[in-house]
Amino acid sequence: MNAIGCDKRFENAKYALQAIIKDDIKNYDGWYWAEVSDAIEHYFKKFKGYPIPNTYASILLGKDVDVLEDGAHYKRSIGIDQNVYTKVIYGFRDKQLYDAVMKDVDDYEQFMEKINGSLDESLTSLPHEIYMATYLIENIYRAHYEDGINEMLPSWEDAASDAVNRLKNYPETRDNEELTWYMEMGQYLLHEMPILELHIISAEDFQ
Repeated sequence: MNAIGCDKRFENAKYALQAIIKDDIKNYDGWYWAEVSDAIEHYFKKFKGYPIPNTYASILLGKDVDVLEDGAHYKRSIGIDQNVYTKVIYGFRDKQLYDAVMKDVDDYEQFMEKINGSLDESLTSLPHEIYMATYLIENIYRAHYEDGINEMLPSWEDAASDAVNRLKNYPETRDNEELTWYMEMGQYLLHEMPILELHIISAEDFQ
């Protein structure tokens, strides 16, 4: 929520805005989160929103924050003048969905810690086909989460399936935490990303 407001020249504007906020918080069942403060934060509290722990704020925002001791609020600089504001992130009203998001965010944080550093020596010393399997899954992950590519090319599906199978059949995968993680991430991506359907269009289709 970058900005929200109403025209106070109209008598019912304030109440209509409150009704919209209330409806969004209580009835919206999709995947969302909102960074709020002040009056809007009041409405999230009033209508049973769930505050997301501030330890995840920097991940969701992609910005540096200073977390506060209450576990929810944090401070960060905003705008051209870089003024510091106290904010909080609210998520789902449904507790089950909230827990699922927290697990995803936690998994993402752990993954980024791994791929932002150098690959562990135990990976680079693996057989070439196994190392390439982890490399392939990592690149599909980056395409999905960093570049916003939500559909998988048919060739990607074939390559990802092969990579997952190689990891699954490699005897040492079960005892190697990183290999197990890559195998499970590959399975997740194959399940999460729909296959892009390619259609051949003939000249008659335009007539």
